[in-house]
Amino acid sequence: MVQPAQRKPPDHQRFWSAHGYTLAALALALIWLWLSLGPFYQHAMGGAPASALRVPILLLAAGLFWRRSQLASPRTRVSLRLIAAAILAVVIGEVLWVNAFLGLGANPAFGLWDGFFLVYFPLMMLGLLWLPRVFNSRADAAKFVLDALIVVVGGGMFVWHFGLAPFLAVSKPLRNLPDLIGWAYPISDLLTLVGVATVLLRLPVGAARRSHILLALALIASLLGDLVWWIMGAQSDLRLDHLAHGFWYAQAVLLVAAGESTMDRGAPVRARSALHTSFAALPYLALFAGYGLMTWAALTGNLASVRALLVWASALTIAVVLRQAIAHRENTLLLHERERRASESRIAKLIENAADGILILDSAMQIHYLSPSAKRLLNLQAQALPLPITTLLHPDDSDGLRLKLQQLQPGVSGSSGKLMLRFLPNERPLLLAEVTVTDQRDDPELAGIVLNLHDVTAHQQLEDQLRHDALHDALTGLPGRELFLDRVARSMNRLGQSSAQVAVAVLDIDQYRLISDSLGHASGDRLLQLVAERLQGQTRSVDGLSRISDSGFAILLEGAVDDNRFQVRIERLHAAFAHPILLEENALPITASIGLASTARHAISPADLLRNADTALALAKTQGGGQQQWFAPEQHQQVVERLALLATIPQMIEQSQFTLHLQPVVGLVDGYPIALRPRLRWRFPETAPWPLARVYEATRNNDSGLQLGEWMLHQAQREFSAITRYQTGVSHLSLLILLSGQHLRQPGLVGRVQEVLERLGLAAVNLTISITEDSITDDPKAALAALKNLRNLGVRLALAKFGGRASSLSSLHENLFDTLLLSGQLVRSLTADTRTMALVRGVIALGAGLGARVIATGVDTEQQRDLLAELGCLYGIGDALAAAMPVEHLLPWLGGRLAENH
Repeated sequence: MVQPAQRKPPDHQRFWSAHGYTLAALALALIWLWLSLGPFYQHAMGGAPASALRVPILLLAAGLFWRRSQLASPRTRVSLRLIAAAILAVVIGEVLWVNAFLGLGANPAFGLWDGFFLVYFPLMMLGLLWLPRVFNSRADAAKFVLDALIVVVGGGMFVWHFGLAPFLAVSKPLRNLPDLIGWAYPISDLLTLVGVATVLLRLPVGAARRSHILLALALIASLLGDLVWWIMGAQSDLRLDHLAHGFWYAQAVLLVAAGESTMDRGAPVRARSALHTSFAALPYLALFAGYGLMTWAALTGNLASVRALLVWASALTIAVVLRQAIAHRENTLLLHERERRASESRIAKLIENAADGILILDSAMQIHYLSPSAKRLLNLQAQALPLPITTLLHPDDSDGLRLKLQQLQPGVSGSSGKLMLRFLPNERPLLLAEVTVTDQRDDPELAGIVLNLHDVTAHQQLEDQLRHDALHDALTGLPGRELFLDRVARSMNRLGQSSAQVAVAVLDIDQYRLISDSLGHASGDRLLQLVAERLQGQTRSVDGLSRISDSGFAILLEGAVDDNRFQVRIERLHAAFAHPILLEENALPITASIGLASTARHAISPADLLRNADTALALAKTQGGGQQQWFAPEQHQQVVERLALLATIPQMIEQSQFTLHLQPVVGLVDGYPIALRPRLRWRFPETAPWPLARVYEATRNNDSGLQLGEWMLHQAQREFSAITRYQTGVSHLSLLILLSGQHLRQPGLVGRVQEVLERLGLAAVNLTISITEDSITDDPKAALAALKNLRNLGVRLALAKFGGRASSLSSLHENLFDTLLLSGQLVRSLTADTRTMALVRGVIALGAGLGARVIATGVDTEQQRDLLAELGCLYGIGDALAAAMPVEHLLPWLGGRLAENH
């Protein structure tokens, strides 16, 4: 809906709004004029109304200046408040004087009011001197000071002749307080002259100009009033008090007008001074007036005054000579400036026909100058300035330029740097330019940051084509390892010693090997192409996405000052795998592990940076799919030790460094054994090179782990066969074996299990295969197929670590599992007064509802055993029930337990 335009108020309303206070003050002045020329003409009390009626006018002026100060800049605020304070001092003095006048019935000589009247002069001068002024140079400031000095000296000659000289003729200075006060008024008027000179000789442009002129006129009116008062005091037969009061009333009205003028919101807070004003002739007028006064004094025969005025005239002459010397020097500089401009004109013609472009920016990245060649390169013939350079840059390059500007050394004029920027000319292809950035903000002629643009588009295109053919992966079209390392090196050299970091992210597809082995290498290649496309959609072109191994990609990250700033980009990498990938009409969920390393952690080479990222990737893959890990220095040592451990696993197996113990699974109430679980042990624990937990962690989900698992399966078969051969009555025992996801994915698993059962002479129902839930989630389709085949063979299945933090109910949807192995993590947190009691009770009830047996693992204390039995758990395994034992110890233990329960 279109809003109706606001109607402007009528002209008379705007007039009263702008000048109402001034008209009110003028009305009071006219009332005084009527009273002084009418009822109180030549009345003894005539001075009292004059001062009394001037008080409200001055109060109004002080209020206007104070109110305007609240809206001004800090410097202007101080100035306006000093002026308001000066006016208020006069108000207080007038009030005190009127009170004394009414009390005495006559004009009092001296009193406290004189102190307030005299305070007015320094306060007003400070306020005027504090007004904002802008000088173009030191010479400009010197000319202003000398012009002001000429005005003050020329006017001071009148103050001396009419104010101080008559007073000195009748009294000795500093003899008493009245004499001191009598001296103070003429001297204080010299401060008024200083104020007039500083205001009129440096008038601002704009709306503030009027208020400054009114303020100067008010000071001149005050000075004229004082001058009339001195003449009247020197010649007692003259009655000029009405004229003096008239000037002082004019001062008050002009102060109100000046204060009201400052209320104009259009007045600039810090106005730029005009070089040539209508009051530029003021020093010359003061010069002629001073010499004219001295001439008049000589013609009238006042030789004593002439001698004093000669001293003033000497100071006036010196100021004039200095002023002309500065003007002469400026004229000389002006001639040199014209010669320089002629030279610059020639340089400008050369710049206009140069191939490279030149831009000048301010600190806010706004373009204030474009050379003709830059306009041609960027096709900006009629573009208005200033113009944000970001509108001409490729979106991804703005941060790079901003970073380079931040790297320029502050306060060091001429500091420079280079970078490559992509520009987007109007209706033209992308322009690649090598840009030299030079800080010339301290140079008054340039006052900005100079950018020299050298067009390297064609050269870069040819170079990119050659490099692409030599250094890119043929399958995905991405850069290879060598090109990636080159980009990392360039980034590290470009950032140098700045606070910004260079980081490398190495990404590996968790399911690549499985898909390539199961669906064929062609499917694996297609998977790499699809992943590359997704990563390109989530990264910037300058991030240097590369393929560096069979299933690995590397990304260059730069520009952040800490690891947390990289997190947004890392989340984009994970987002590339948020949805399944369609491969041969199958929607396959894909995850990727990410290892990261940055230069903030060590000053290293690009190769070391990539190696550290690979090290962090290896650690991320041990934590499961879809994880990320930053490199820490200690990780490299861990990886080295892990590789050393993995390398020695086959040797340790051959040298029989490992042995296998069997740990009974027993009833919690009667201790009756129902199954045996193999446990890996060192044959010589006292000389073991690593803890077994370290061995388990290092061999998880790799070929060494598969080899160690095969050895454990073989040893378990031998040990269980020996037990069944030498111990009668153990036909009910089951062998509980843990299989990893790698075992499930091994071809021929079912045939091998059937062969084991036949060799042991063991019924399939006596073999329980335990798997963890993550063994299924890695490849659900293949894992469930293998489990169903084992189930059809008659083998029992157990779901391990059930009830742990990472477990869910999704694996129980298939009716496959006969046994639930209660998580040892849950059992260890079991106490009589915790919520774990309710969780364990729920798992036991769930097992009963599914018809599955629940076996608690990690039962290491008597309290845990009693609490589990109380909750209804029937079976358990742990050191509190029975420790893992070699066969020679297990045989008598089984015999004793079977005999007890016979």
